[in-house]
Amino acid sequence: MKIIDFHNHYYPPRYLEALRSGDSDVRFTVDDEGNPVLHYPGDYNVAVRGHRDIDYRSEVLAGVGVDMQVLTFTSPGTHVETPARAARLARGVNDAFAEIIATRGGRFTALATLPLNDPVASVAELERASGELGLPGAMLFSNVNGVALSVSGGPNDFSLSAALSEGDNMLSLMATDLAGNPNRIDLLLCLDTGFPLLEVIAPDFSRAFDHGNLTVVLRSEPGALVSVGNTTVTALSAIVEVPVELEDGRTVLLISAADRAGNTVRKSEIVNIDSRFPTLEVRGGTSQATANATFRLNGQTEPNAFVRVGDFEGQADSLGVFAVTLRLRPGANTVRVTSWDAAGNTVSTTVDIAVLEPPGTAPAGFAAPELAGVALLIMGAAAAALAVPTVRFILRRRG
Repeated sequence: MKIIDFHNHYYPPRYLEALRSGDSDVRFTVDDEGNPVLHYPGDYNVAVRGHRDIDYRSEVLAGVGVDMQVLTFTSPGTHVETPARAARLARGVNDAFAEIIATRGGRFTALATLPLNDPVASVAELERASGELGLPGAMLFSNVNGVALSVSGGPNDFSLSAALSEGDNMLSLMATDLAGNPNRIDLLLCLDTGFPLLEVIAPDFSRAFDHGNLTVVLRSEPGALVSVGNTTVTALSAIVEVPVELEDGRTVLLISAADRAGNTVRKSEIVNIDSRFPTLEVRGGTSQATANATFRLNGQTEPNAFVRVGDFEGQADSLGVFAVTLRLRPGANTVRVTSWDAAGNTVSTTVDIAVLEPPGTAPAGFAAPELAGVALLIMGAAAAALAVPTVRFILRRRG
């Protein structure tokens, strides 16, 4: 188990040197043991070796088995200085923290200190410390020069405002009563202003489906709440599968993803469900006779459905009408007629056509089960007319 020391304090040498040089409102002296003593209004601190010597501190931590220490600044803070000097000293402290983290092989991390007597400078320094320096958060004092950060509602209530940077922010709150008894709470706050990813991977909504039980596969942010229609799930990984059940017809399917911060992305897909088989009617029935080898087969199916007559394929018109002109052989001919819609629902039938008389001098061109030659597929209402037919296009044998 990794052991982390969270409550400790450190004065970077550059901070102590700034106080020694006289560039401070804090009076600097040295005690009989050579330790710096920092005098500030109402109190003083003695910076013993462990508070200022990072090499010595590293040796002590290794000796007692502490794996990591979270460095924090302590009293008097930089806010006892003028606002400009407070901002300058806070930058120096945070730069020193960042150097220690970078050079000590994971032994230390640190919370930034802020010039709390200047709110604008505090926000700027927090953004710099968490962004440029990579510090995971900041430590706030319970008061600034004797003035509480904020108190409202009663003697036991308080509130405060903090500027957060994008990502995780560690806030450490400490309260000390008049007797000197301390208490501390550490809060991890995550600021997330970015919108989560939401990408539909499957199915392909550009086509129709022959059933309404679908599984929608999405790519989103782990931890996000993903909704498809009336179903909501938590994304346990980047790929999310959401089952939905839709009724026949056209549906506008609403899809959304909301991350932990409430950032939400929405989109919609048009879904066409068609579980019904198309109708298929061959005019004249499935058993017919003709005296001519040239025979026109007429039928009706679902509007715009696809049609296959023997080996020839085409598409019915907007009324569902189709017609094929065939060349038959004398005797019995069996022709298979198949219709299927955009969802893949398929229906078939066979038509037996008997040629009762020789087809004259015209060469035989069509025979079941193998179709040969050319078939003319006639679409629209003209297919029903027995007069000169209107030919829309010519279909040739597949393959």
